[in-house]
This record gives sequence, C-alpha cells and structure tokens, in this order.
Amino acid sequence: MSLDLVDGQVVFATQPDKPVCSLYDAGMRSHYEEKTGGQLTAAASCKTWINPGSFGCAFVDLEVDIPLCKVRINEIVNLHECGRIINPKLAEGQVFGGMHMAIGWSLYEEMRFDPATGEPRNNNLTDYKFPTSMDMPRLRCEFVDAHAPCSAFGSKGLGEPPTIPQAPAIRNAVWLATGVKINELPMPPQLLYRRFKAAGLFEEVCRV
Repeated sequence: MSLDLVDGQVVFATQPDKPVCSLYDAGMRSHYEEKTGGQLTAAASCKTWINPGSFGCAFVDLEVDIPLCKVRINEIVNLHECGRIINPKLAEGQVFGGMHMAIGWSLYEEMRFDPATGEPRNNNLTDYKFPTSMDMPRLRCEFVDAHAPCSAFGSKGLGEPPTIPQAPAIRNAVWLATGVKINELPMPPQLLYRRFKAAGLFEEVCRV
C-alpha cells in the first residue's frame, strides 16, 4: 500500500482524491495509539544542478562619540531573500545570531599578538572582547519569501548571509557620520582614535 500527502491529507497514491486521514490525525495516532502506534518515516531525495545565490542587505542606525571614539548602534534591520521560509522562528533566530556575530567582529573582536614572540595576548575570555546582551541594539529582520524552483522545498541558504552585510553597513554609517572612511576590521576605539586624529576631527570638536 503506497500513501501520499496532498494538501495536508494522507491519501492512497493510486486514489489521491480519497483522503484516508489528515496528517495531524496520523501523527497523533502514531504517537498515542497504544496498539497501532509506531514511527512515521519517509524518504525522499532531490538533485539540483544549480546553486542560486541568497541575497540580503542591512540598515544600521548608529551614533559616533568622537571624543570617546566609540560607536553606539541603536538599531539594525536585516533583510534577506533566501527562498521559501520553512520555519519562520528558526530563520529569525538564525538572522539574529548572525547580526550578533557581525557586531562582534565589526567593533569588538580582535586577536592581538606579541610582535616579538608571536604569542597571543588575549587568548582568554577576560581580555578577548566580544559583545554581550548589554551591548546589543534593537535587532529586526524581514524576509522576501520567494519560491526557489531548484530545491525540494523552494528554500535557499541562510547560514552565512546574515553575518555578511552588517560590517559594511556599520562602516558606511560611521563614514556618513564622521566623513572618515575606515577599511579595517574590527573598529575598536583605539583604531577610531588613530583615524579620527589623522582626519583632524579632534581639532574640529575643540573649535566647536
């Protein structure tokens, strides 16, 4: 006996117009029926010959304290087109995690080494700085839900894309706020101090 799923209904493969029961009922019976319950299993495969790209962008609202050489991010909005969203909560969590990672390597996380010995100077969680929950701004994500015909469920990748657009967005926002272009990561206060000083920003602040 071969069964199939059509619009959430379990049907005979040879008679798809005659439902046996709903998928919900089949799941409940397999789990709770004492005598007839059992594991529901299925096997399927999909071979794709193309690898379409996922697309995304980020919008950052931030403030730059020039005398203290600090960047405060107020809000980040991350937008992604990654095909059909199968699990919205899981996809949202993936994007939030990516934004958290990107804030880390954009503004905080930097391995420092002794120039004489090459030994790491901050190979512990006391000296290696990364953002905590207290450093997180408002995070928001949106999705463009579009079917990708090359995959079994119409979905595309959402692994690395959420981590990518924040760094250039933060860099460009700092540029718009200060007029200083910074092409290095991360951008901690020490680096901002050197770049702001070279650009003469401290003299401008003093004149004001």
